[in-house]
Amino acid sequence: NEFISQKTECYYGLGWYSINHDYNDSFKSCNLIDINYLEVCMRGELQSLNVISEISLIQLKEICDKLDNNFHGMCYRSVGVKGIYKKIENNTFDLNNVCEDMPKEYKKDCYFGIGSFSNILTKADLSKSIEMCTNFNATYINDCLSGILYMFEKYKDSEQDSVGFCNYFPEEFHNTCRREIVKLISKTI
Repeated sequence: NEFISQKTECYYGLGWYSINHDYNDSFKSCNLIDINYLEVCMRGELQSLNVISEISLIQLKEICDKLDNNFHGMCYRSVGVKGIYKKIENNTFDLNNVCEDMPKEYKKDCYFGIGSFSNILTKADLSKSIEMCTNFNATYINDCLSGILYMFEKYKDSEQDSVGFCNYFPEEFHNTCRREIVKLISKTI
């Protein structure tokens, strides 16, 4: 429904533009809105924090720790995304350390975040994104690869159709890839 889509975009924008310089208070704006759009608003705020360069990874992790438990996973995904932006700013920045200083139960979210925005770093070169993920700690490779899948449409071009897309991934990830691609495609139909 077009109205719901516009309302969702509006709340995302509200989150994006409500960030102020007291980053610890930033999420109070989203708490004042319709509960059905709280997550969308929070996503807008987190994305805004990712592109504000003066926010360090440490500050973002501290913000994540203070959020309601329902938003920890989303926030730690955002830490992974912030790592991508830091790598773009400074090519010598080591992505391997981005997800280390956080609670173990959220590391998978952080690696998912890295994978989901790897297309920005690799200029949508699927092979380079996959290679980047496979260089991480083996425990979290599939989380990073799942992040790539989440952004499937960013990599899709004339040479990579939906069916053959999964063949680019490591063989042990093919079945997961095919399942997720079917889910993503069925959402758009």
